[in-house]
Amino acid sequence: MDEIDAMGDDVTMVVSVQGWLESIGLQEYWSKFESAGYDDLDTVSDMSEAELGADLGVDKVGHVKKLAKEIKKLKTTRRASSVSDLASPMPTKNPIAPGSKPSRQRKGSVEMEIEAMNDSSVALSLGDSEEGAPGAMPKKKGRRTSVEAMPDMDDNGELDAIHTELPATEGDSQKVAAVGQPSTSAGAPVEDGDIPVGRDRAETIRDMSLVLSDLEHIGTLGVGTFSRVKMVKIKGTTETYALKIMKKKVIEVRKQKEHVMNEKNIMKEMNGNPFLLQLKTTFKDEVYLYMLLELCQGGELFSRLLEETTLSEDTTRFYTGCIILALEALHEKDNIYRDLKPENILLDTLGYVKIGDFGFAKKVKDRTFTRCGTPEYVSPEMLGRAGHNKATDYWSLGIFVYECLHGTTPFAAKNYLSTYKKIAAYSKQGKMKWHIDLTQDVQSLMQGLLMAKPDKRFGTTEGGIKVLKDHAWFNKNGFSWEALYNKTIAAPFVPVVTGSTDLQYFNPEDGVHVTDREDGDTYDGDGGWFDDF
Repeated sequence: MDEIDAMGDDVTMVVSVQGWLESIGLQEYWSKFESAGYDDLDTVSDMSEAELGADLGVDKVGHVKKLAKEIKKLKTTRRASSVSDLASPMPTKNPIAPGSKPSRQRKGSVEMEIEAMNDSSVALSLGDSEEGAPGAMPKKKGRRTSVEAMPDMDDNGELDAIHTELPATEGDSQKVAAVGQPSTSAGAPVEDGDIPVGRDRAETIRDMSLVLSDLEHIGTLGVGTFSRVKMVKIKGTTETYALKIMKKKVIEVRKQKEHVMNEKNIMKEMNGNPFLLQLKTTFKDEVYLYMLLELCQGGELFSRLLEETTLSEDTTRFYTGCIILALEALHEKDNIYRDLKPENILLDTLGYVKIGDFGFAKKVKDRTFTRCGTPEYVSPEMLGRAGHNKATDYWSLGIFVYECLHGTTPFAAKNYLSTYKKIAAYSKQGKMKWHIDLTQDVQSLMQGLLMAKPDKRFGTTEGGIKVLKDHAWFNKNGFSWEALYNKTIAAPFVPVVTGSTDLQYFNPEDGVHVTDREDGDTYDGDGGWFDDF
């Protein structure tokens, strides 16, 4: 991104976030701003000091203070220059045509506070951009982020103020299971407590004697908001795995304890399923928690979308089928996933799908009220007050199919609130629109998955997931559920891996991170919550 001389010889106006950060000597945070969607100065100028920590993971006090001070200056400068605010529409372009390349960026998973804007305009229906062009994408598609702060949608489909909810800590008087339950829930039941914390550790690759010092670090696979994932090798062997590294202090500060334990327990429960990432074992020391995971050397499915832009119906059918088998297994054990998106879908060396990152997965027998997920993928009921259940995963599956075929999601917008407004509008009156040639069968599938009412959605109607698996779209070109489960169908893309330490399908944005070890960096909190990790 460039800087331009906009005000004569003496004053230079910085017109990019990257240029602004360089001008104040904090260019090291550019990747964090970009990945969290703060990639234009209008958005940055509306940031609060709290968002610097919640959204970007800036935890150095001096840097937080400096950024907050500079943001205030930036806001004053841009107001004086009559720069439009965050609520202004962003220029958009037409839907992605097959073969063209969108400006697509990887989406991280973080917790984020979202401030309500004063814009009270009517939400747009599905497929309508801010300019009214059906299905238009934002000019620059930022990283779609997983969040836990969403607005309330009332019974009439109108959005109220942003509703922020965080998991309760052990000292809270409110039960964890009821966290975030709206007072107007009309008596809707909440599941009884959290999932039980298992006391048996997952078996290690060989035996229970494997320790951290047996692992040799090869390279970084990916970086999340409060975790880093590295490729590791068992010393003296060619066996490689993924090691997820999380700092205890950061987990506690960001109120992620419940999520971390849910992730570990659900992965352990689901071990053995061929379409879900496998947990091998866990470790902990005085600073960190570690999860040793199966390694998928084909990288993220998102990278394939980045390369191909759009996928054919046959290719989309293959990946969708794998995801359905994964969701079927999760739902059979009353687990909902809640963060389905291409970044969380990994490819093994055969080219088959493995769903990873169970940070928002939860055991739910009836419904839950904690809001989370990726804004472009969240269901209408996630924004509502009656809670959500397994049906929310089928909605996300419909968005996934749409994105594979169109190169964008139907609710893409410049900011989260605009996305939520589109979802709310569709839940009331939206109509499905298609912008490329699609078969009637796949249109029918998406319409069934994107039913606004969860009890009318494919996967939740009478007959359950069988209705979805029996759909006509899956009865084409020799597709077979049995062959898919047994992995005897040739995958549309098979990674070319040169060895067990090949990292070619990973391109992480690594750098300064909250998981970095610092002097005196020991955990001094109440460690009871991770006793069984």
